[in-house]
Amino acid sequence: MPHWTDVIQACASIVTTGATLYAFVFVRRQIIQLDRSIRGTTHEALYAQQQSISQYFVEHPEIRDRFRSQDAVTGDPQMNAVAEMFADFYEHVALQQSNLPPEVWKRWVAYMCDVHKGSAALRQHLEAHRHWYATELLDVFQGCSQSSQA
Repeated sequence: MPHWTDVIQACASIVTTGATLYAFVFVRRQIIQLDRSIRGTTHEALYAQQQSISQYFVEHPEIRDRFRSQDAVTGDPQMNAVAEMFADFYEHVALQQSNLPPEVWKRWVAYMCDVHKGSAALRQHLEAHRHWYATELLDVFQGCSQSSQA
């Protein structure tokens, strides 16, 4: 027959093991919720920034048409500013890739590639100021060029 201290020690070990397992499950659940929260905040920030750009174009439709043009815009301060605004926004999107679900990221890349392909102003800005931007953004646009050539 086991000694009473051995029984208490065995019960304490079982309780400790159960509490530890519960803590691991609880921490894992908290990490999953934190990940969802970060992704939600990322979506919110990107879409809010996109909304402000869209609102700018609603208020100035003639600028949108000029920005989305294939015509060269060298020396146009307004187009240079709009191109910089887009490049900065796209850099923000590119740097958030790890916080976006893969399906959402693919949609952002498609959108960025379409705008890049359709805007001489954006392409000229990025060519002139590559050194300003993160490799993650430049890689996105490199991928656009490669996929359009294939």
